[in-house]
Amino acid sequence: MRALHVIIRGRLSGLLFLGTLFALVVTAAPAAAAPSQAGARTWRVGVGVASADQAIQGMAFLPRQIWVDVGDTITWTVQSGEFHTVTFLATGQSQPPFDLTDPKQTTRQGGSRYDGRSYYNSGLLMTGSPNTTYRLTFDVAGDYTYVCLVHSMMKAVVHVRSAGTAYPYTQSQYDRQSQRETGEYLRHGRALEREGAALAGSGRVTSGIGDGAVAVMRFQPETTTIHVGQTVTWVNLDTETPHTVTFGKEPPGAPLSLFQPYGNPNAFDGTRPLNSGFIGMDPHWFGTTYRVRFTNAGTYRYICGLHDELGMVGTVVVKP
Repeated sequence: MRALHVIIRGRLSGLLFLGTLFALVVTAAPAAAAPSQAGARTWRVGVGVASADQAIQGMAFLPRQIWVDVGDTITWTVQSGEFHTVTFLATGQSQPPFDLTDPKQTTRQGGSRYDGRSYYNSGLLMTGSPNTTYRLTFDVAGDYTYVCLVHSMMKAVVHVRSAGTAYPYTQSQYDRQSQRETGEYLRHGRALEREGAALAGSGRVTSGIGDGAVAVMRFQPETTTIHVGQTVTWVNLDTETPHTVTFGKEPPGAPLSLFQPYGNPNAFDGTRPLNSGFIGMDPHWFGTTYRVRFTNAGTYRYICGLHDELGMVGTVVVKP
């Protein structure tokens, strides 16, 4: 029950956190209007927030709102280790649940000029990959909400006005606002990280904690020491992000091949691979808890097959 209370409190804290940031944005005193210059402009928006060690991942487009003129272009650049999309849904289309096997979600869709009504998608934006930026030119005036398909709370708005309309903010003002909000996300993430650490111990590992706005990509504690015959319990306290507990070499096709569990968690001796499958809150995943009983002494390294490149790795030391 304690874990459930933490999850509910996490949901509420995430909503309150986002509400506070939204209030800061919409109540800020508008800057003096910058006169529109001849010719189209290109604007910058960041995708995602991350701490230097990648442990904290914030789910945000920054700035959340941007005002541009018809003919202007926005360049989105991923700023975090977690992958995201920049997606404009078609008129009347509901946001679908994320499906890593659907190429319409994971690859670019639509052209380079937005028509104001069709489905446009960046595909997966990831640091260290060829797909780290997305550019779109806006030809139709209107207010357009866009989303990240991977993280349902991650939304922002592009306000497109007629060509020649004065701009209410400059790029440098947007950048300063984004820096302030980045700091808020990181502070919120560190608070969640402390909460996850407080719930760990005595053979229990917090396997990620988050509230939709921020995710902590760490096993807490990173090293767990037990004796032969004892069990370690991993609990994912993130309301949106799945994780895996994976021992041994990843199979071909990872991370998709890690979706299904394999191996024997009731008697793990370290000789065969072992994988939890995706654990988390989604009903299509394999619950929020994974238990492994260790039958041989040794040191066993494991990873989250989805986030090991962000440093989400751990070790179980089994003593005789």
